[in-house]
Amino acid sequence: MKFLLSLFLVSCFLFACNQKNQLPETIKGLKLNNGGKWDADSATIVNVDFLQQIIAEENDKSLNDFINRADKLQLGLNKIISECKMTGENHEVLHLWLVPLIDKVKALKTTKSVEDARLVYTEITTIITIFPKYFE
Repeated sequence: MKFLLSLFLVSCFLFACNQKNQLPETIKGLKLNNGGKWDADSATIVNVDFLQQIIAEENDKSLNDFINRADKLQLGLNKIISECKMTGENHEVLHLWLVPLIDKVKALKTTKSVEDARLVYTEITTIITIFPKYFE
């Protein structure tokens, strides 16, 4: 019995360690540019910085707080889309990062509970914080 319990605990630990090193499912396909970062235009960098400032604010206690945060994030996304001048493969890879973020912000706007909003918001935060690892 002790052996089975030990085996189970070791398996859980190894599985948990493995999961930390994997990208979230929401940004599948996102990869580095031959080991380096992709080039992003200055407008995109500035607007992603704005998104990072939004997620740095920690005031989400009610469902309405999360919905208000989604509205702010949507404004930032709109600016990224309208001001982006990127082309080519850099632009295509940006879409791999951007489209899941757009989907999650839409989902946050329609959540019906604080618990669901918190889960979606965690995914949004992960996507936004991953940007500097792939773009410069």
